Amino acid sequence: MAVHVSPNYLCRLFRKELAISVMDYLMEIRIDHAKRLLENTNLFKGFRSCFQG
Repeated sequence: MAVHVSPNYLCRLFRKELAISVMDYLMEIRIDHAKRLLENTNLFKGFRSCFQG
């Protein structure tokens, strides 16, 4: 199913409805995901403990 709407129009509509640009929204999603990964994995616990003493 094709939606015949320009990408610029969709970006403007997104910004109007959510008061944030598409790029800023995606960046927030990526940062939140990275935070959750750091909080919920043991991967960096040893690395962090090196700097905490």
